[in-house]
Amino acid sequence: MRTDAHNHRLDEGVLRQLLEMAPDAILTVDREGLILFANSRTEQLFGYPREELLGQTIEILLPEQLREIHRHHRQEYYRAPRTRPMGIGLELWARRKDGTEFPVEISLSPLDTDHGLLVSAAVRDITPRKRLEEGLRFLSEASRLLASAIDRDTVLQVTARLPVPRLADCCIVDVLGGDGRLQRVAISHKDSDLEARLQEALGEYAAEPGSDHPVWRVLRTGRACLSSRPDEAGLGGSSSQLRLLEALAARSYLCAPLVAGDRVLGTILLLSSEPGRYTEEELALGEELGRRAGVALDNARLYQELQAAIKTRNDFLAMITHDLKTPLATAGTYLQALRLRLATGGRGEDPGIEAILGNMERTIHQLADQVQELLDIARLQSGQELELARRPVSLAEIALQAVEDFRKTARGHQLRLRIDQPEPIGMWDAARLQRVVANLLSNAIKYSPEGRDVEVSVRLEGDANSGVGVLTVRDHGIGIPAAELRRVFDRFYRASNVEGRIGGTGMGLASAKQIVEQHGGTIEVDSREGSGSTFTVRLPLQG
Repeated sequence: MRTDAHNHRLDEGVLRQLLEMAPDAILTVDREGLILFANSRTEQLFGYPREELLGQTIEILLPEQLREIHRHHRQEYYRAPRTRPMGIGLELWARRKDGTEFPVEISLSPLDTDHGLLVSAAVRDITPRKRLEEGLRFLSEASRLLASAIDRDTVLQVTARLPVPRLADCCIVDVLGGDGRLQRVAISHKDSDLEARLQEALGEYAAEPGSDHPVWRVLRTGRACLSSRPDEAGLGGSSSQLRLLEALAARSYLCAPLVAGDRVLGTILLLSSEPGRYTEEELALGEELGRRAGVALDNARLYQELQAAIKTRNDFLAMITHDLKTPLATAGTYLQALRLRLATGGRGEDPGIEAILGNMERTIHQLADQVQELLDIARLQSGQELELARRPVSLAEIALQAVEDFRKTARGHQLRLRIDQPEPIGMWDAARLQRVVANLLSNAIKYSPEGRDVEVSVRLEGDANSGVGVLTVRDHGIGIPAAELRRVFDRFYRASNVEGRIGGTGMGLASAKQIVEQHGGTIEVDSREGSGSTFTVRLPLQG
């Protein structure tokens, strides 16, 4: 008997030890719902000392709105007790001593004891799993919405609205501009009235580049950061912006980079009124949102460039079609005139016939030049080099011929030509250099108001054997925006101040640059928006 009693006490001690070591909260309750046992994990999970729990009804661990219905469910369970495992799909919630509520899974096991029927409940906190599931749903929705946004503004607005209110009270999206300055481009807040105030107050970014401001810190490192410092939340330093910070009641923030490949495009700033709102889990979620939004932004940029390229191509084809039709129609007219002349007895050295034939010859040459330009553009697009027909050529004669040709059509402009002596003569492809000068003159006339001068100059730098021929074309027109100067020689690129207003293909300057560089030369532009542009071509005499 002593041995049996000893073994019973030993078994009881081992069981109690096992219950204390269990990773889940373990409670035992009677038919009345009174708590008879609670392990140490129960204390940790619910925040109650064990002594405070014992003798209380199990409903103390439930949200208040669920307590009455739980009493009913408890009574029903005792009528037909059965083992119920965890994970059966029930959405269950528990309540800590401090009032916070959290999702749980509960398994139930009936115990038939000398003291009657008891129930053992194992309670597992599933907050991490719920957060993971919610995070995956959030990212899935983010991917769906971002994938459907094909323009930049929509992507930015979707990015700003996605985290509100699930992850933040407020979300601000900042993007780096082409000039390296940071622009606040999208703002969302759970309060629409406050959002409108934010839109007005945060148009410009106050923090200086290189500062320890969290946004600039994220831009430098490419890594997300979080803090519970409301003074770091990054709304700027003006008094009006600080008042907005107070209105937001921000107590914590999370800042994540907008990333596309290895490029940091901007940041996403999440603000919350809850102290310590953001954890490492939210940090990873913010980083992933930044990656997906960054890819969507990059895709929107590529889509925009593709649409622009398609439009430019269509414009180019339309212009080329028009340009080819004109000399073809002219040639047809001359041909009809020739036939009429011959039908009326024209023969031999008839001056009228000679004039018609001369005009036809010039028209055919014009067509041939245009076809050659199309072939050169095709080679340019495919990355091929041009086959240059080099011979001794006077740069002054090329400029003079181009100016004379344009004087016939550019009647609203004064074309002025200056040629310094000695004239530069080099081993160049005359036809292609004529095309370069023609493109530069055409642009100068096109982008200048009528009545403005267009100035062309030719000079020699260095000696007549190893020097450089220099050609400049200067206009006093609309100029080129400073931020876009580096792109003027890109294929199909057209400056923002002419796009949609003045026709063109965006291929002329790209073709000119290709021709000049294959002569071993350079072409540069100096321009100021509203004041005109100066293009300078330098060609080594010996190529």
